[in-house]
Amino acid sequence: MLRGFVRRDYIVNYPNGKFAQEASQKITQFIKDESESNHLKKVLDSNKLSELEDFLIIYPNSNCIQEIKLKIQKIKEHDGAWKLANTLKTIKSYQNYINSYPKGEHIDIARSEVQRLAWHQIKESKQSSVGSEPNQIKGSKNKLYNIFGVGWLILIFILCLIGTIYFASFWW
Repeated sequence: MLRGFVRRDYIVNYPNGKFAQEASQKITQFIKDESESNHLKKVLDSNKLSELEDFLIIYPNSNCIQEIKLKIQKIKEHDGAWKLANTLKTIKSYQNYINSYPKGEHIDIARSEVQRLAWHQIKESKQSSVGSEPNQIKGSKNKLYNIFGVGWLILIFILCLIGTIYFASFWW
């Protein structure tokens, strides 16, 4: 940074000096390098594919071309893995995404999908096991049967108890 200021001072103090043209070119290159460096930091921090590709177009001769291309490849692999998991919509596909990209952009969604799908599997397995006996009633009818079945048993017990007390009062 200091070199840029020194060169500017030279141009200001010696506009027609022996090194004025060279100093001007160095200042121009310095400004270009600084803007490329700032742009690179911004692009690498953002992880946006479009910004990385734009950087390659704007700075085709940059020293960081390989780094940018590698970053683009990783983002495309990540996006492909997410699209595959989200297309298959299976516990295994989401689990593969989670294992491959534990800090991935869609990690929270993938984890919630695994939990949701696992819950649905448990729910379906419970529903398919209800009604496996030939005389058993399936689904919500089974719940009503259980409620009324217990209710009828209690009612019969109470009536028997009342009847016993009533008839016992005649024997005394």
